[in-house]
Amino acid sequence: MGQRYLFGLQVKQVVVTRSPRPKRRIIYDARVLRMRKIKELLCLYTVDLRKELKNEGMDITGSSLSAYLQGSVRDTEKLESLLVAMEAVFRRMHAIYGSLIDRPMVEIFDSWCALLRISGGARARQLATIVGHDPASLYKWYKHNRKPLPLDLLVAMQARVDAELARRAAQAPDPDSEN
Repeated sequence: MGQRYLFGLQVKQVVVTRSPRPKRRIIYDARVLRMRKIKELLCLYTVDLRKELKNEGMDITGSSLSAYLQGSVRDTEKLESLLVAMEAVFRRMHAIYGSLIDRPMVEIFDSWCALLRISGGARARQLATIVGHDPASLYKWYKHNRKPLPLDLLVAMQARVDAELARRAAQAPDPDSEN
C-alpha cells in the first residue's frame, strides 16, 4: 500500500508540540491532524460532524469523536476507519458547498460587496440588510476571516445575494428598448 496524502500530510508523519505542563510532550498522528483539518475546512461543530459521519455509516458518540480529534485515542483500526469516513464526508460536502469551502471569508465578503456595488465604511451594515443577518457578525467573520457555522448559513446568505442580483437585473431598464 503506497503512502496516502490529504492536505499535504502523509500518514506516517508525526508532529510534536509542547504542552503547557513541563516535561510532557504530545505527539499527534498525521491522521489526527488530517481529521482536524477536514473539520476546520468544513466549518463544522463536532456535533454537526458527528451527524454527517452518521450519514456515512459511522456511528460514534460526541465524546469519542472529540477524543479522536484531540489525539487521545490510539486505536489505529478505528482511527483509520474514522479518517476514511471523514474523507468521504469532506468529498460529499465539497461537492455541495464547493467554492464556499475553497474561498476565504474575506474574499467571499469582498466579492458580494463588489457584485452588489456596496462600498464605503458601512459595508457590513449594507450587506446585512440584503443577506438578512446581523452586521456585527458579518464584520466579525470578515475581520477574523472565519466562516459562519454551520455552512448552511453561508449558503443561505449566498442565495440571498443571488436573489438580490436577480431582482436588480429584472428591475434594470433594457438598454436595447426604445422609449
